[in-house]
Amino acid sequence: MESSKRILLKFKKENGKYYSLTIKNAKEGVGDEEIKNLMNKIIEKKIIKQGSVLISGIKGASFVETQKKNFDIV
Repeated sequence: MESSKRILLKFKKENGKYYSLTIKNAKEGVGDEEIKNLMNKIIEKKIIKQGSVLISGIKGASFVETQKKNFDIV
């Protein structure tokens, strides 16, 4: 069985829409403050821009773990 761990960062954009950023192969145990600081730094430094629209705020963040099991049918 394969598993994957990632952190999903959700941002607000200036136009009222949302932008999601996924960090793959995330380690467990990352704290709320670390994530908040990272997201604020991304906003402050204007790292993400879609067209002429900048990221303007934080919507949320999640740690996502998925498991994949293949069926043995072939």
